[in-house]
Amino acid sequence: MRTAAEARTRLACSDYDTAMTLQNRVNPFGELFATPARGLWMGNRGGKFHRHDRTLGARRHVTRAWICCRLEFKNRRREVWGAGYTELFFLDEVTALAAGHRPCFECRRRDARAFAEAWARVRRRRARPRAAAMDIVLHRERLNGRAKRRHRWPFDKLPDGAMVALDGAAWAVRGNALLRWTPFGYAARRRRPNGKMADVLTPPAILRVLAAGYAPQWHPSARRIARRHPDPRESGEASKDDGNRVRLIVQVSSFEARPSAERLRVTASQGSRASPAPRRTPSPCVPRRAR
Repeated sequence: MRTAAEARTRLACSDYDTAMTLQNRVNPFGELFATPARGLWMGNRGGKFHRHDRTLGARRHVTRAWICCRLEFKNRRREVWGAGYTELFFLDEVTALAAGHRPCFECRRRDARAFAEAWARVRRRRARPRAAAMDIVLHRERLNGRAKRRHRWPFDKLPDGAMVALDGAAWAVRGNALLRWTPFGYAARRRRPNGKMADVLTPPAILRVLAAGYAPQWHPSARRIARRHPDPRESGEASKDDGNRVRLIVQVSSFEARPSAERLRVTASQGSRASPAPRRTPSPCVPRRAR
């Protein structure tokens, strides 16, 4: 059962100009919504489930292969929600993991292998599991029918990168703090409760992978909040987002009367302000069943 506060949180997504964008953004609850906010990652759920008019029906996935992909891969180009698979977009990898997506083995092979190796360490196995085997476990843990499956877990035992539902919103665990998720970035911070049980959105198998050392990509806003509100347990903490690496931010242009007008456009940014878009229109990998 959803609480009234959670219902208000979901409806808040409609405060943005949803008429101008596709319903292809994913929140930590695994739901798809429309917002002009940008994301650092994209992905898919095994194929095409949007309709010809680029709207959604009842379906929210095609196969168990829910993956999180790079925005750019081998200079591939495509139209968003065209004839191919249904492209989805995430604020960051922490969001994708909470929704039940894993790293893609094609465009993110290094991350996917690290994820699979952590999965094997938790289960004390020598060989990395195949993608299809992990998908079976994840699919069982992320859905309860068509609804998001939640899990009870002690706050004290949650690893960094876990996502919880609290007071009608999604909060990410980072050190001794919880960061409130929004489509535009992490907007607030509160101390992590001690000695209490959490309503966890991230599937347990992914929680164990995070605890075994897999380090997900965070949105830069998580780091900025930590700087504004220093926490002794977070001091000196390094993030994969640090350094001078260019962050790829996806932006989908407005969709009005002409469906062909909306195409994937990637901009490079060192922070929250985007620079002019490059000439090329890249496309990530193509979904396969066991990737």
